[in-house]
Amino acid sequence: MKTDLQHIKDKKKDVILFLFFVLILFIIFVSFHDRHTRREDIDQDGVEEIVIEVHLPNGFLLVHVIEEDGTRFETQYNPKGEIVNRWMYVPDPSGETEYITFIWDEETKQWRFRG
Repeated sequence: MKTDLQHIKDKKKDVILFLFFVLILFIIFVSFHDRHTRREDIDQDGVEEIVIEVHLPNGFLLVHVIEEDGTRFETQYNPKGEIVNRWMYVPDPSGETEYITFIWDEETKQWRFRG
């Protein structure tokens, strides 16, 4: 049977190990997650939209633009700066939290419904 002193030492080791694990996860998250948020009038309508840039570890860049009506545009760039994908999320009129998703079709130059 362990003494009280041994229990305290064991708990202290567990707490230190847990805090070390949390610190490692935090460092990993901070090193791979690079995000910048700003307000900018993208469409020149006099109202500033929210622009969020997320730099991914693989060199890709995601740019989110959120307009005043709730419409969200997302553009994915490769490391060379070329557009890879573009999405548009329109608020569903039947519910506040649901979006209708469209993806840009480069061939037809129009938004296509993505079900």
